[in-house]
Amino acid sequence: MTPNDDKLNQILKQVSRSFYLSIRILPTAMRDPVGIAYLLARAADSVADNTQLAHQASAQQHLQALLKLMSFQNPCCARELSETLLPSITNPAEKKLIRQLPAIINHFFLLEEKDKRHVQAVVTTLIQGMQMDLRIFNQRDHIVALQDQAALEQYIYLVAGCVGEFWTKVAIDHLPAVSHWDKKNQSKLGIEFGKALQLTNILRDIAKDARLGRCYLPDDGLSKHALNTRQLLDKNNHNLFQPLINEQIHLALQYFESAESYLISTPRTAIRLRLASLWPILIGLKTLSLIANKENFLDPEKNIKVHRKWVYRMLACSTCMIGSNTLVSRWIKQLKSAIP
Repeated sequence: MTPNDDKLNQILKQVSRSFYLSIRILPTAMRDPVGIAYLLARAADSVADNTQLAHQASAQQHLQALLKLMSFQNPCCARELSETLLPSITNPAEKKLIRQLPAIINHFFLLEEKDKRHVQAVVTTLIQGMQMDLRIFNQRDHIVALQDQAALEQYIYLVAGCVGEFWTKVAIDHLPAVSHWDKKNQSKLGIEFGKALQLTNILRDIAKDARLGRCYLPDDGLSKHALNTRQLLDKNNHNLFQPLINEQIHLALQYFESAESYLISTPRTAIRLRLASLWPILIGLKTLSLIANKENFLDPEKNIKVHRKWVYRMLACSTCMIGSNTLVSRWIKQLKSAIP
């Protein structure tokens, strides 16, 4: 481990211990580009979620400034942006992150050229998703829905699908075990893998998002079922929304089919990469089953969350099964069977 690697690990630990532990399972060659992309995306997310900046309509400008930091190496610009943002950030973890922005940018410029291009591309796309979010959900006095299913598809690509694409390109560049992958086909599977996870998150957070003025369910879908966004605020309306939710759950399951194909196409000898793919599939499907079987998904007081004990058991079992496509496919099928 180089001093630079050690410094990056320290930043990751400070910002997100859970992600730091997750990234340790990745093959060594993938850790730097994935870790730096994560940190830059988190920094952008801190800007996009900062209500003080959003009210001043300056969040978009700061996101653009963050993008420019990856275009040319200028430590002064990184420090200036960090110092500009810090006073308006109240979350302690986000403050630590923004304070480390100059160091993160420095690590970015130490990457190989290919990795820099991949990181810049994925962070740019993720920021486009954040900008779409800011642009559409800029009302505070009523709930706004995405226009149609196409807008939802665009959104889940921008904020998650692109990560699967990025992951695939980095893996092909660095891991001989997957150098045979067809980049176009595997990237498509990776995109749908990311979409599966993001759509699951959207369905999980419907009640909470509605109280923030956001509805990621498409407006044309609401109209089809004679629904409107105001009805999301009444938890007694959950039966009215069930058919629309079921449609989106079905779509998420289709995307999880691609996620499974992504995993199965990863050589059984690439244990670390397979584990890093299997875990989010299993947690995502378990979450989807909780959504599908929840008594009332419109009640913001009822959290939809996979229990920690289940996660620990899953981690332990996965290390024994990861080398067998038959066993992991059977496990995935079992989780799907719990979704009506």
